[in-house]
Amino acid sequence: MITEKKVSIDLKKLINENHIYESVNIEYKRARNELPRDFWKTYSAFANTAGGYIILGITENNEQCFEVTGVLDSDHILDQLFSIGNNPNKVSKNILSTEDIEIDNIDGKTVIIIHIPEVSVQEKPIFLNNELSQSYIRKHSGDYKISTDELAALLRDRSDHLDYELLDNYTIEDLDIDSVERYKFELHKRNPDMGFNKMDNDLFLQRIGVLVEDRNDNRIIKMRLGGLLFFGKYEAIKSRLPHYHVDYFDRRGETERWRDRVDGGNFEFPDLNLYNYFLIVYDKLSNSIERPFELDTNMIRKTQVDIKTALREAFVNMIIHADYLNSRYSLIAEVYDLYYSFKNPGTMKISKSEFFLGSNSRPRNTLLVNLFTRLGAAEHAGSGSQKIIKVVKEHQFSLPEIDSNCEQTSFKLWVVEDIERCDNLTNKEKLIYKSISQGRIEGLSKSEIQDLHPEFSLSQLTRVLDKLVDKKLIIKQGGNRNRTYARSFQPLEAISRFEHISEAIKKLLLKDI
Repeated sequence: MITEKKVSIDLKKLINENHIYESVNIEYKRARNELPRDFWKTYSAFANTAGGYIILGITENNEQCFEVTGVLDSDHILDQLFSIGNNPNKVSKNILSTEDIEIDNIDGKTVIIIHIPEVSVQEKPIFLNNELSQSYIRKHSGDYKISTDELAALLRDRSDHLDYELLDNYTIEDLDIDSVERYKFELHKRNPDMGFNKMDNDLFLQRIGVLVEDRNDNRIIKMRLGGLLFFGKYEAIKSRLPHYHVDYFDRRGETERWRDRVDGGNFEFPDLNLYNYFLIVYDKLSNSIERPFELDTNMIRKTQVDIKTALREAFVNMIIHADYLNSRYSLIAEVYDLYYSFKNPGTMKISKSEFFLGSNSRPRNTLLVNLFTRLGAAEHAGSGSQKIIKVVKEHQFSLPEIDSNCEQTSFKLWVVEDIERCDNLTNKEKLIYKSISQGRIEGLSKSEIQDLHPEFSLSQLTRVLDKLVDKKLIIKQGGNRNRTYARSFQPLEAISRFEHISEAIKKLLLKDI
């Protein structure tokens, strides 16, 4: 029996503030005595996309506004929910438990709030009526039947070795030998005792997993798809993947188009395989860093090595996690004045929280991961993301932004603080923000801020503080008499504090052993 309890989303607040509308992760449905027929389309869509909440007992009226109408028989509706959900002929898998369901009373009317979690990549797609084509995904505030390409992408994502595909009729002649020789030289410098420099190219490519025996075809030596992508001649790659395209833009400044571009297929870059793309573009990314030098605590000039490391990790992450069988999107790295953008075809195979915490890693192209790891340009087990987060925290940059759907992932790496992104703040407003951000964690009172800035009148200071609060740069804490103002708490700070707490606990435990 499901008991009434606190809802996971503040539905009452949404209603009181007139913010009750459907979105990418909220769906309202009228339900009096029966579970709505279209419930399962939304169930499938949320499960296959990013999860969400279905609220039963709220109806869209003739004025296209939502109002609470309530459910009359919640027990019967919940019986239907689990009865149908556990019928494999109706739904491919039941992903709900009683913990995902909450009952609330709003203005004397009962509503049922059902949390639909996003399922793992191995479980997707969740489909209906025993037909894979009856899979849905969520776009904006609607449920849409999955396309053939989107379904194929979900099924491909179940594999962690997409680039292990063995290719017929491709030989070493389809590779750019200069790329192979350059890579072999780099590996020899890193591992001089391995004897890579003494190997012929065939043996070397077998040692690094690019050429392997096909045990299902008389042990014939064949090339893996990842090897073709990494070392291949451009036309050879295009013959297997006609949609293959890599790009780089420098969009800094006021130029209408771009300052610089590296374009796959351009005669200036005749064999732009993934290795050449990495070498050329990473050099341009490194040279794009124009932030001024700063002094560290020992009054020694900081270099930008750490920012280059973050750029390298983000750039390589884009390359190794791309779905190269996706025919709609390309690899695109872009430089802007305040941030870097990295886009690749394919959804992110882990959650955003797993990325930021570095708690998990799900490769899509294992061979590419291995080839970049040998160069020292990639990390196993998710530690690459932690290098990015470390740089962001140390420089107090804005939190990186990730947008991922069924077909494309976009990663934005900011290289400025939040305050620098607000182009409509005055210097005085930025000055007040800086004083608050450098103050105590619990915040500063208005009188303390005024003591720091006696040039401001009380009314001027009040207007500035209200504006900073409206922009969510600072927060108000406490009542009028005890009110303080503090910098908005950032997600990365929570991660940092969690790390400090974990380390403190470890030390205490070790002390007792």
